[in-house]
Amino acid sequence: SSNKYDCIVGNPPWGTLSTEKGNTGEKWLASQNSYPKSPNKERSWPFIWKGREHLSESGVLAFLLPVAGFFLNDTTDCLQYLLRKLSIERLIDLSGLRRMLFNAEVPACIFCASRTEKMQPHSFEYICPKADIYAIRGERILLATEDYHTLSAWAFVADSKKCTQRAMWASPLEHRLLTYIDTLATLRDFP
Repeated sequence: SSNKYDCIVGNPPWGTLSTEKGNTGEKWLASQNSYPKSPNKERSWPFIWKGREHLSESGVLAFLLPVAGFFLNDTTDCLQYLLRKLSIERLIDLSGLRRMLFNAEVPACIFCASRTEKMQPHSFEYICPKADIYAIRGERILLATEDYHTLSAWAFVADSKKCTQRAMWASPLEHRLLTYIDTLATLRDFP
């Protein structure tokens, strides 16, 4: 595509892809052979792929997406492909605030990524703010230091659920201990 942009921000439609392929994203994805199928037929994924095609070399993509698109059982293929095309910069998991920010039962996240031409090991910022008394009252949302985490993109692809649940629910001490344990050699590392 000849139209390249430095920043693409969006809130693509959510939900399950229809079998009729009546939506723009569904029509576009059906005409493409190079992209994996959307996890759980989530209709927002074609917008990620199309957005990437319109990013300049140093461009950044930011979408409000359903969290489930990153944590379902069939996301591995999409996430592996995603890491070959985009470098995840930040994932802000708004699950804990879903009833305060949106009138929806579906948890949301803000996905930020930059264009890449090959899969490279990198880390990204995972932020998971929690609802506290101030947020419940509608006064403000506080981000505690415990809400900020640095995750390995490859570990996220290998098991996104485990990787983020550990970051979201472990205490700072438990998180440091589990992170340290992950750096230790396993039996597979020895001949």
